[in-house]
Amino acid sequence: MVFFLHDIGKSEIDPGILNKPGKLNDEEMRIMRTHPQRGVDLLRAADSLTNTAQVITQQDHEKVDVALVILIN
Repeated sequence: MVFFLHDIGKSEIDPGILNKPGKLNDEEMRIMRTHPQRGVDLLRAADSLTNTAQVITQQDHEKVDVALVILIN
């Protein structure tokens, strides 16, 4: 059920950026793109980082067949 946590790193992003209406500027996009690694860091700190959790969290916006990743692990 780790897929529920795929965006957990967004909890570390400024709400003003998350809730901004309209397009983000370059700096805001740079910050938003840190959310996958922030999620991995949060799960690691909570001692909840399995290999599958890391792949799903860190590669949140990659074009990956998650079902295949889970089968491999």
